Amino acid sequence: MKKYDIVFDACECNTYDRGTPQGYTNMKSYLDNGGRMFGTHYFYNFFASPAQCSLQYPDPTCQGPSDFSGVAEWMQSQNLTAPPYMINTTLPKGKAMADWYKGVKPSSTYGQLPLTDTREDVHRVTAGKATPWIYAGNLASSYDSYYLSFNTPVTQPVANQCGKAVFSDVHLVDTMKNQLSAWPSSCSGGYNFTDHSDNELALEFLFFDLSSCVQDETKPPPPPPN
Repeated sequence: MKKYDIVFDACECNTYDRGTPQGYTNMKSYLDNGGRMFGTHYFYNFFASPAQCSLQYPDPTCQGPSDFSGVAEWMQSQNLTAPPYMINTTLPKGKAMADWYKGVKPSSTYGQLPLTDTREDVHRVTAGKATPWIYAGNLASSYDSYYLSFNTPVTQPVANQCGKAVFSDVHLVDTMKNQLSAWPSSCSGGYNFTDHSDNELALEFLFFDLSSCVQDETKPPPPPPN
């Protein structure tokens, strides 16, 4: 995987064994050596521990290493939504995201995202280890995170970190319609794309942020090097 700048793992509608143990250890090695990973929905099994994936039923595909499982309160997939969805404006780049989204959608409520078709796989993140970007609830007490990021190696200070992983529970297409349709017929087979436009806008901003320099997200981005 080292030849790829970013590895994108799109939702596969279920958790699958990522290749025991090579797939899990390879992904950790890739991230710890500067890779970038965009994980969605059921790819939480790269991060969550077996204990975190036993809330409903045992899932042996959850084999996240301890430093990855410790960045957040992972749980098994829930088909739940809890609007309103909030942008974390306590972050400098979170405020920039809220400003940008308000500019694109002037009629929107500042700092809120009218997302649809979300999933719920994460409660709170671990302070100092991960960053919640989109959430529902109260950051000061209890919340669910719908988009989070963490730098790697997790055990190192920011100055020694060079990789980054993100996890998103924000879908880009209606997963409940024509699930069995194959591409390209699925593109005109009943999927509703228009009601996911706000999801796409949110992930547009966050996807490009994934390729930016690794930094302490509580601080403004440093200027580019000369």
